[in-house]
Amino acid sequence: MIVPQFENANAIRIPQQAVQEVQGKKSVYVVSADGKAEHRSIEAKSRIENEWVVDSGLHAGDRVVVEGQAKLKPGMQVKPMTVASSDDGHVDSATKASTSVTAASSK
Repeated sequence: MIVPQFENANAIRIPQQAVQEVQGKKSVYVVSADGKAEHRSIEAKSRIENEWVVDSGLHAGDRVVVEGQAKLKPGMQVKPMTVASSDDGHVDSATKASTSVTAASSK
């Protein structure tokens, strides 16, 4: 049997390391427009290699924290730093917007 590969050009994909999972519930930290950490629940049921495919909870343009989550608390000021989006260089605009930031606490 051949299983068709998941393919959705508009899907938001985020690195596996950005997702916290507790008792089957998934969440991420996003950086708000004013530079503060915001904890957000997401739905993500499938993965492609080392990335979760997000079904809901994120929008194109959201900046997802991929490093330093253990230091964060909601409302904490963060200092975003740009990181590479993909090893293979193929990234659509929605994916790039959602995975291009890493954050570390500044206070």
